[in-house]
Order: sequence, then C-alpha cells, then structure tokens
Amino acid sequence: MSVVCSLGLGTSFLLRLQTEQIFKDHGIPAIIQHIDLMTARSTVSDLYITTINHEFDPLGNKGTVVLIENVLDIDELKGKIDHFLKENNYV
Repeated sequence: MSVVCSLGLGTSFLLRLQTEQIFKDHGIPAIIQHIDLMTARSTVSDLYITTINHEFDPLGNKGTVVLIENVLDIDELKGKIDHFLKENNYV
C-alpha cells in the first residue's frame, strides 16, 4: 500500500499512520509506505491513497487509487479503505 503526497511527505505520513491503524483494527497485516508523487509513479502497490486532486496515474499499475479530500476526516479515510477491503475480499 502506498500513501502519496504531491509536494512532500508530511501529509502522506499523517495518512500512513491513520491507514496503519485502520488495517490493524481489521487485523490485516500491511506494508504501508508514504512516498512523493514521482516515486509513486514507479512504485507497484495494491492501493494508492492520495490527496492529489487531479488524476493520479500509477503508470500502468492496476492498483486502486483512493482520493482523500480532507486529511483530517478519519471517517472519510476509514470509509474509503473499508470499501476497498470489502471489494477485494479482505474483510
């Protein structure tokens, strides 16, 4: 799993911590990294969580891209991750 930030790593670090807790609450082990946009384009992940409001293209990777509009809204993040987990039969 990758959390992608367009400018630096601050926002993605916060989202990574929140994402780790959500996965832990579900009892699902996951390797979650926080990376910048340029690195993300060459990184293979099952799930990309990002605040980048334009179309993020992981360069041919089939990973799911989840757009987070409000990084302080844990319910938005949890809802979107839960949806991904259910769609992909993790829970």
